[in-house]
Amino acid sequence: MAIVDRNPLRAVMADPARLIVAVLFDPADGAKLRSLARQDWKRERLAIGQRVAYLWCPDGITGGRLAKAVGCALEDSVTMRNWATLTKLHALAVQ
Repeated sequence: MAIVDRNPLRAVMADPARLIVAVLFDPADGAKLRSLARQDWKRERLAIGQRVAYLWCPDGITGGRLAKAVGCALEDSVTMRNWATLTKLHALAVQ
């Protein structure tokens, strides 16, 4: 699964439950995140892939600003899962 293999935030990911992957329903919606990617999120990180965005939220989804900003930018055109869930789904898919 390319989403798992291409994770650019592995180096900062200390807790898999704190890394959120936003899967875009329409790859063109990644453009809605470009301005967010240029902002300083302090300890939080945002990386944009072809059809996904990776959000490092060290203080959890509700503890920071990034996840909320991404949710507002994408509204109903995204589904978000944490890294732990995504890797479990990946393991099931490769069996």
